[in-house]
Amino acid sequence: MIISLFTLNNNNQPTFGYGLPRKVVSDIRDIPHLICPKCGDEMLSRQEVNSFISPVLEASSVNLQRPEFDKYRDTNVFRFLKNLSIKHPRKSIASITEDRKIQYKISKFNHDGQDTIKEIIEISRHRTKNAPVVIKQLRTIKDKVPPEYQELLDYMEVYAMKYPDCTFNEIFNKPEVLEYHKRVNDFKQQQQHILQDKAFDKLDEIAKKLAPQDKETFINLNKTLKHNISSCSYRYYSTETRKKLMQYHYQDFLTKLDNKKFAAKVEKQLDILAPYSLNGDKLLLLMSRKDDGLIVKSIVDNLGSTFDHIHPESMGGTHGQYNGICLCKKCNRERGIIPYNILMEIHPNFGENVQKQLNKVMVFIKNGKLLNYNFYPQKVKKTLLEVTEQKLRINIKKYLKFKEKDAQLAVEKARAQLQRNNQALEQVNTEITENKLKINKLLAELTRLNKEQQKLNRQKAEKQKNILKSKNNLANKKYAYSKFHTALKHDK
Repeated sequence: MIISLFTLNNNNQPTFGYGLPRKVVSDIRDIPHLICPKCGDEMLSRQEVNSFISPVLEASSVNLQRPEFDKYRDTNVFRFLKNLSIKHPRKSIASITEDRKIQYKISKFNHDGQDTIKEIIEISRHRTKNAPVVIKQLRTIKDKVPPEYQELLDYMEVYAMKYPDCTFNEIFNKPEVLEYHKRVNDFKQQQQHILQDKAFDKLDEIAKKLAPQDKETFINLNKTLKHNISSCSYRYYSTETRKKLMQYHYQDFLTKLDNKKFAAKVEKQLDILAPYSLNGDKLLLLMSRKDDGLIVKSIVDNLGSTFDHIHPESMGGTHGQYNGICLCKKCNRERGIIPYNILMEIHPNFGENVQKQLNKVMVFIKNGKLLNYNFYPQKVKKTLLEVTEQKLRINIKKYLKFKEKDAQLAVEKARAQLQRNNQALEQVNTEITENKLKINKLLAELTRLNKEQQKLNRQKAEKQKNILKSKNNLANKKYAYSKFHTALKHDK
């Protein structure tokens, strides 16, 4: 099927109900409010993730006093940030530097200075405000994060009330908190293992009613599934996805067997095996190893836009931009290497949501807000068709018409420029011809002048020769006269 979801305004231009940002981006992950094809929720761009976290980071007036910044204290950039913190003592460093006017001032520093400011901002993200402030911000996204993170946020709500003067890193590392959640997590894991073992025992038990050949095949399928569950193969998949994969695991066998009662018994055990093993207690134990900023980021990142390889790298896919669309982090993690064909069956709106995402990407490209992606819609469409066996068909007709019109305008501009260049060339050629005539006249005149000069030089040489000859004759006459005069005196 071909999906078309462009909303048109009065000028027949696609719109999404808000103005395009002023900033030009060079990565699709930086486009705000993209739709995740898998879950259908809006994703946060990388900038939006940072902006969401910034209000809960430790106030700049306190943060800059920490020993982590000692090596920067004598630098101009630190003094610059220190002055900003004096003006905005309650804001975090990250929040202060997000202001456009401040960013303009930062751009005036040299390359090393800008890098130092980035380092300081990143270090400042390690500390947050106390737990009640943080949980108030995280509460706004609770219904959008995976169930295990919702369970974690429930725990954080309680601890924020119990330890209001602590950060979550401090809370999670309290001995009593660690001990409690370790016991609860161990109990949950143990209970899940018991249920899984019983489910596999039940599967092996119902296999006894099969014919010998079918029995062996079914038991082998059970062993493979058990290995997949115990290994990391199913670790990050949601309960829904895990169950669907298990159903695919047995699908061919059950179709061939064509026994509805047997299939129902298998389905019942799959319901027991499907639940996701990660829980809020396990997450809290993992979070205890992270600083405050990373605890918050790990939760918010679930909604962040990430690059998902359509054809997984582990299966020969490339890392190029044409082999990817955006999924939110939780969906990207759940997807793993599940083929898009299966994702389309698990999530019926997957193709429709891909179209919505591509629509917005195309709007950004058309309006010059996304650089270096001019051929992305055509090529990613081709990739999607290849990996889904022509099932996921994206409509990019309007974009192609735009590109065709854009190309025509480019050709017209090129022709106009060529015409101007030809006219300029003709003018230059005319000037060259005129200049050649002038040069020829000048050369002829120069030749004439050279001849005149040579003639004058010969006349001058002849004249000098005559003068020299006259001088010689005069000298001879003087000598003869002198000799005659001497002889005359002698005769007297």
